[in-house]
Amino acid sequence: MERVATYAWDFSGPVLAGNVMGHCLFRMAPGDVQALRRRPGPIPDGWGRVPPSLLRNSDEQTIAGTAAVFTAIEVMGLHPERFSAWGVVAASRYLGRANLAVALRDFMAEGVWGTSPHLIPHFALHSPSGTISLALGSHGPNLGVGGGVHAAADGFLAALTWLAAGELPGVWLVLTGWSPELVPDPGGDAPRMGECLALALALVGADNGAGRPSFRAVTGADDLPADAPLDLAWVAENLESRTDPSSLTIATDLAGRVRIELQSGSDGPG
Repeated sequence: MERVATYAWDFSGPVLAGNVMGHCLFRMAPGDVQALRRRPGPIPDGWGRVPPSLLRNSDEQTIAGTAAVFTAIEVMGLHPERFSAWGVVAASRYLGRANLAVALRDFMAEGVWGTSPHLIPHFALHSPSGTISLALGSHGPNLGVGGGVHAAADGFLAALTWLAAGELPGVWLVLTGWSPELVPDPGGDAPRMGECLALALALVGADNGAGRPSFRAVTGADDLPADAPLDLAWVAENLESRTDPSSLTIATDLAGRVRIELQSGSDGPG
């Protein structure tokens, strides 16, 4: 159960906003997982940061998120070296939920010998951001945020805060989740069905990339909180087709104190 924060938000400093330099919505079916573990997307020839073993024990959301980033880079026509100083924020929804349910069941039945040592490094909240950072060869900070149904709002808030600080040339924000959600049954099993979605957003400061779609965080949300979890396909569709200059609320925090707005490229984040 998510807890509602009781502290007050204060955005009296720099505007929390960022422009979208590029993006990719990646859809991964359960049958795609094994192949993507070995090669998560269009990796440039000679790029040695993604050996076949990198994703061997990773959660599916980490795999989809990594593939989304490399696909976005290819679409932008850039090389991963371009992002060596960027930060990485990963906002996953219930990362490793199904795998951890099985692990807990095995632990209860067999004790510590039935538990894999890979659980901690590959199923912690920071695992996707750390893995993507390694795959990019990035020297910037990386952070896993959220983890629950409102993870997307937490991810945007963290990424836009980093951009406002002015210390990074850009931030990869990677949002992931299953559709439908993988909910373990009482026995700990969660059948793999549906698809894992990952939306990778290459964000730059609000003073860069004029004319591009932008996101901003706004306090004092007057409307009802946006539906959660965030529909990543809906966000990607609006990024590609939205022309309405008015702001579109796409996510809020759990308490509804902060809303994340999307603005079309014809209207800046000001």
